[in-house]
Amino acid sequence: MSIRLEPLGAEHVADVEAMLGDPDLLRFTRIPEPVPPGFASAWLERYEEGRRDGSREAFAIAGGEGEFMGIVMAPRIDRETQTAELGYVVASKKVAERCGYVFEGVLRSLYFKPGLREDTEIWSRLATDP
Repeated sequence: MSIRLEPLGAEHVADVEAMLGDPDLLRFTRIPEPVPPGFASAWLERYEEGRRDGSREAFAIAGGEGEFMGIVMAPRIDRETQTAELGYVVASKKVAERCGYVFEGVLRSLYFKPGLREDTEIWSRLATDP
């Protein structure tokens, strides 16, 4: 199966809103519970602003037929240090490894969101990495 990444845009808001109904998505992300009305549009707006100033980026994952499959984001980009945070939960360690990311360690019992602490894996990739 082939996939492609395309900049997350207004055309994806309905798909993102549908995703926000998934209890596992809410469990494993920092999306507030309950999800506030208009959250998907406000979220998109923050990422569009970040795209303009270089501080964050978000993409829609599209399948081979163009179907929406999810999102991938870099909620924090620091151009000065050439670092990017790629999310809070690594869905596939194999994907991270194939993309050249290196497992750095685990932050144990890290605050995740109200009432929830999680072990958080840290993966990194430097601009100087092959």
